[in-house]
Amino acid sequence: MLDKRRLRRQWESRRPTQRASVFYGVYGLLSMIVFVAFILYSAGMGGNTNRYMGGIAMMIFFLGIFILVQGVHAAKDKQFNAVSRAVGVIFPAIATFLWICLYFMGMLLG
Repeated sequence: MLDKRRLRRQWESRRPTQRASVFYGVYGLLSMIVFVAFILYSAGMGGNTNRYMGGIAMMIFFLGIFILVQGVHAAKDKQFNAVSRAVGVIFPAIATFLWICLYFMGMLLG
C-alpha cells in the first residue's frame, strides 16, 4: 500500500503544469486584490462610490464566473498536475464567493 502511494506521488510530480489553470488561479488572486482595494476605497469614501466603480466591480464579478467555469472544465483534464488544476478552481471560487457576498450585502444594506 505504501509503495502505491509513493509511486502515485512520483507520477504526479512528473506530470506537466497546466498553464491555463495557473492563469485562472492568477486571475482569482488578482480579483481578490481588486476586491480588497474596492472595499478599502468604499470605506474611505464613506460607502459612497461612483457608478463607474460599481460597473467595473460587476464586470470583474461576471468575468470571475466565466473564469471559474473554465477552471472547472480545465480541472477535468487528468494528464496535468493536480495542484495546478486545483489552483485554477480554488482561487477563482474564493474570489467569486467574495464578490457574491459583497453583492448580497449591498442588496440587504443598500
